[in-house]
Amino acid sequence: MNNQNDGYRLRPFTINDSDLLISWVPDETALIQFAGPVFTWPLTLNQVAHYLTDSRRNAYVLLQGDVVIGHGEIYRESPGKVRLCRILIGDITLRNQGIGLILTRLLLEQAFKSEGTEQVNLNVFDWNESAIRCYKKAGFHRAPGRTAIRKTGTVSWKVIQMRISKNIYLKQSALHQ
Repeated sequence: MNNQNDGYRLRPFTINDSDLLISWVPDETALIQFAGPVFTWPLTLNQVAHYLTDSRRNAYVLLQGDVVIGHGEIYRESPGKVRLCRILIGDITLRNQGIGLILTRLLLEQAFKSEGTEQVNLNVFDWNESAIRCYKKAGFHRAPGRTAIRKTGTVSWKVIQMRISKNIYLKQSALHQ
């Protein structure tokens, strides 16, 4: 898979990346779409600093060359299971160009390198069709019956869970070598 990711790489997110991340989230709706209930509007440096204290979180930035263009997280849910979350391509002009797929694949590669990881989950709003297509291309499938409702103000959004097993990931990886 690395040949498809040429020029892109992950590095751990640090507090020094906070201002850029905060700048990518222009309003409350975007924040909820990106972070679910983890952060509150307006996103602040203190919230990001607190977020980084959770030892189950491994936050990363996506680099294109030396430029930070995205964010993603691997969250350890339980032994053998992790969740990809808070996936964001920062510059809206870079979205819908396949970079989200690259970020997702790099996060999956990192997640399955971790000893004992057998399944990776993620949550996505059912109306976010471009994200769902991206995750399907990365090998995720919808987890039947795994839905929830996220309320924001007077609006309710349906959340669906998607997942990929290590076996499916390894088969996908072999196809993309």
